[in-house]
Amino acid sequence: MASSRFTQRSYPNPFEGREDGSTIFAQLKPYLFSVAYNILGEIPEAEDVVQDAFESFLKKRDTEVHNTKSYLTRVVANKAIDRLKVLQKARESYFGTWLPEPLVDFSSPTVTDEGVMSYEVMVALEKLTPVERGVFVLREAFEYSFADLSQLFGLSEENVRQVLHRGRKKANQKGMSSQRRPGDNAARQLVESFLKACTEGDTKQLETLLKDDVALYSDGGGKVKAAVNSLHGPETVAKFLLGIFRKSLPFNVELRQATVNGAPAFVTFAGGEPYSVSYLSMTGDSVESIYIIRNPDKIQLK
Repeated sequence: MASSRFTQRSYPNPFEGREDGSTIFAQLKPYLFSVAYNILGEIPEAEDVVQDAFESFLKKRDTEVHNTKSYLTRVVANKAIDRLKVLQKARESYFGTWLPEPLVDFSSPTVTDEGVMSYEVMVALEKLTPVERGVFVLREAFEYSFADLSQLFGLSEENVRQVLHRGRKKANQKGMSSQRRPGDNAARQLVESFLKACTEGDTKQLETLLKDDVALYSDGGGKVKAAVNSLHGPETVAKFLLGIFRKSLPFNVELRQATVNGAPAFVTFAGGEPYSVSYLSMTGDSVESIYIIRNPDKIQLK
């Protein structure tokens, strides 16, 4: 995990003092975190699930666990699914738009954790039930076979296929081919052009960067100002964005390029403190969707 990431907490190694266990912890923790995060969409919750899974593993005798990775994957997936059932109920009463917690990194324009899904896919997965999401994550992000998924979830292979089909249909995802990671120069240049138009107040230039059906989603969690409802169309979205840059932002503003879930994005700092995280979902050379995370609980620096 990159040290510049938001909301990463330091957990004790439950295998401290056990040479074999420490190796397992170091090797599997990033992968297990990706599984839990993809299912939950929240970083601290994912970290809690992974920690609980390792502690559960420690209570097992060596003869009880024949495949450590398979055992921990099953525990993490099931714990994450159970936790998601509770979280989804809370999200139903969330003020305004609920957006997944972004994995923000300043260290590299293309580096991300193995298996972490793109931000637009994470948003789409909010339409799925917990079990559909678990199956989708393990199949699409980690290429688990239907036989393995059948064992992990206690379902027949045919049922697993049906669950995956329903999940893909709800999320409007045919597969991970739609999980784009636009980390190339063209994508970064589009982010730069977008920032330039916003900071210079160039309405026309900004509108040319937006698709005709562009949508903007903003998550303030009822704690800070944000658009309660989604906004649509180049004129409406451009007006809202420029209004933020002209009137809403306090002084001493710094815009810093970063990655969110491995793709180009930017973070706004005001007075040295994180003000918002903005992610642009792109199609070709245009911006298709804009996600602005302003809830301070989701953008705390480590």
